[in-house]
Amino acid sequence: MVSINFEGAKQFYAKQPDKTAAQAAFDTLVNGTGAGNDFIGWVDLPVNYNKDEFARIQKAAAKIQADSKALVVIGIGGSYLGARGVIECLCSPNYNLKKKSTPNIYFIGNGLSSDALREVTELIGDDDFSVNVISKSGTTTEPAVAFRFFREKLEKKYGLFTAICMVVGIVVGSGVFFKAQVILQKTGGDMPLGVLAWLIGGAIMIVCILAFSAMAQKYEKVNGIVEPDSHFNFRYYLVLSMESNTHAKKYPVPKSASESDR
Repeated sequence: MVSINFEGAKQFYAKQPDKTAAQAAFDTLVNGTGAGNDFIGWVDLPVNYNKDEFARIQKAAAKIQADSKALVVIGIGGSYLGARGVIECLCSPNYNLKKKSTPNIYFIGNGLSSDALREVTELIGDDDFSVNVISKSGTTTEPAVAFRFFREKLEKKYGLFTAICMVVGIVVGSGVFFKAQVILQKTGGDMPLGVLAWLIGGAIMIVCILAFSAMAQKYEKVNGIVEPDSHFNFRYYLVLSMESNTHAKKYPVPKSASESDR
């Protein structure tokens, strides 16, 4: 147990810390009994983790090391900063300049710079390379452009089939496909009911996507219906979700927030 001496910090707070409340919060976190306990896998991550997934990662890493002298990591924002942060933490800042048996690693896709694409291409030269594309939707412009650029280079260099084998895809948010255990726990192990709940949730998401797509075409204000100061009338949501586009025209979405029902 960690012991903390607060003597030197008394001047910064009016009363002693509530040790009982702090201990209760700690116990709730460790035992996973609080709200949001589906998202605390990091608490015991060094000990408890998906061993099968880790084995797949090691296998993919070994293949990349055997096949390539360079690895191009394509992503934007957190999709690539995680990989970059780990590599910069565990390896030398001069990793690509060192003599080693592992591939050089280049990051691209976090901007639309043609100079950056050309620079990475020149650094790779004629070396064999693999591509690791990290994306949630696959449609974000910057990584999508970079991926198409390097996919074309792979196809020209190796042919389509080999190029496919040298692309590693990582889907951000894929953890949703590993929630079957939680669903079955909530349904008491009833498989048909669990599958039904999964299908209902998927159907609701599709309806929401279609509804917002229809409304986006009719709402002219900047940022659409999700602008923080907009007063959106959910009557339009239901109409556009359940009725055809013809019926929806009877209930046009107002052009500005001031015209909507409050």
